[in-house]
Amino acid sequence: DPESMACNIAADIDHNGLSNIECIVVTGDIFDGQAQLGKDNLPELIHIAAGFFQTLLDEINSNQPETPLCREDVIFVPGNHDIIRTDDVAKRWDKYRDFLKKFYGEIPSWYDLKNYSLCREYKRKKVVFVGFNSCEIEKRKLFDSDYIRTFENHSVRLSSARCRYHFPGRMQF
Repeated sequence: DPESMACNIAADIDHNGLSNIECIVVTGDIFDGQAQLGKDNLPELIHIAAGFFQTLLDEINSNQPETPLCREDVIFVPGNHDIIRTDDVAKRWDKYRDFLKKFYGEIPSWYDLKNYSLCREYKRKKVVFVGFNSCEIEKRKLFDSDYIRTFENHSVRLSSARCRYHFPGRMQF
């Protein structure tokens, strides 16, 4: 039962003295297994997954009412089970995109809508989360120049004027 699982996770966080967290990072595989195009249960799976994370968020917030999280404090990086395996690239991201829309309402601007990689900063804490999308690398060289180019224009300025982080255009892997 996803709802009781979310409640148990939040209770464990609180029990272990970890309340007052400022974000949740989910590093892939929101979905278990591969959904097929045209399957009737896809909307139900998306509804269950979004409900799980909303319950988790609500339960965490009930344990830390002075510092509540908002939906934008939950960051998702796609995993290999979060896409639909198809040669039609336009449909590949349907499940993941629909999940993000269901959870957030509107997909936050820190997501790259072409491949759902992300760069999310928390200026107050001088922290930046960068999520590289490994779902796109199956049939090509890991971190090829086209993939790196998607990050070249991202530049993140943290609160200190002396600290500037960016993705250099000459990354080599």
